[in-house]
Amino acid sequence: KVTDELRETKYLKNMKSMIAIGKTGEFKMQNPSHYIDFASPHLRDIYYEVDATIDNIFKSENTAPFISKILIQRFGITNPSPRYVETVSNAFFDGFYQWTDGTEAFSFGDKKYGNLAATAAAILLDREAMSVLVDADPASGSLREPLLKVMAVMKSLEYTPTAQDRNEYTKFWKMESKIGQMPYEPPDQFSFYRNDYMPPGGLSHAGLVSPEAGTLTMYTSVMMTSGLFAMIRNGLSDLSNGFGRISIFGGGSVFKKLWNSEYILAGDYDKSMGFLSYNPSGSTPSEKVDELAQLLTGGRLSGRSRKILTTAYNNALSSYGDHANAWREILTLAVTTPDFHTSNLAKMIDQPRTLAPPKHPKDSSYKAIVVIFLFGGLDSYNLL
Repeated sequence: KVTDELRETKYLKNMKSMIAIGKTGEFKMQNPSHYIDFASPHLRDIYYEVDATIDNIFKSENTAPFISKILIQRFGITNPSPRYVETVSNAFFDGFYQWTDGTEAFSFGDKKYGNLAATAAAILLDREAMSVLVDADPASGSLREPLLKVMAVMKSLEYTPTAQDRNEYTKFWKMESKIGQMPYEPPDQFSFYRNDYMPPGGLSHAGLVSPEAGTLTMYTSVMMTSGLFAMIRNGLSDLSNGFGRISIFGGGSVFKKLWNSEYILAGDYDKSMGFLSYNPSGSTPSEKVDELAQLLTGGRLSGRSRKILTTAYNNALSSYGDHANAWREILTLAVTTPDFHTSNLAKMIDQPRTLAPPKHPKDSSYKAIVVIFLFGGLDSYNLL
């Protein structure tokens, strides 16, 4: 009877099983522990062994920091400090976290290993998560996940279904191929990106990771922009590479599309599954821009971008003579700002981007693995 480091009582059999190999048994190795009697196996013993394996992995000394860092990353801090990871790991390990606002102490968890209430509290209430000064640190924050950007626009700007939405179709269509992410559609068992992915350039040179950058390609970047523009102008449909499924528009211009000898103008949502119905309460263009900055960037939109959006609103209002079209105009600009695509402060340096120098081939010989991917129904196992 022993009590382990997790304060759990276990009963262990003090015996070592050895395997002898060879005619005279000159080679020996320790037999791994198991529950199954190979001479008379039972299903019950298989359940026991699987449970013990899972329990061993879950309570490994590496589990708490590993899970803690990944959870912190999903809460918007891609490169947490070692102190931050250790704090969350301790909360996960102890099942308890205590925080004070300076006058009163608040406790979370039941003091059992792996308590997620204590873990979540440690993530959200840590000074690294709550301090606004950290937002100015280029190493803090993260890129926003592709699908979360789409959902942020729909929730913040009050997506409203139309009569076309009869719950007969999936609202989104082929999002994994368009923007690189969709629930239940990861490309493999390792999800949409690696948690330790370092994109080439300044981040990798600084030793920083950016998992969400693993979904970025030229195609997904263009499709993200096209899909958001289409939703702003004509609602959720497949018009102009929109995110919707219904094929009532086909392709066509972002601004209008010929439909039954009539043009579908921006703001016409009759053939869409839903639209962004939010109506700003601000009375002046600058107030509307400030409102939009709060909705889409949590108020982090830079002064320079606000000025550009305010000017664009005034110009659109002069051209269209319509506040609705002017509002849609600054919406399309807002979703292209760096402040919308990241969770920290974006600093404009007014300098050309420094390009990474090309790598020149070496004169030495090398070995390469060439993978040929043939898309189709090839039965490669039997072929080999």
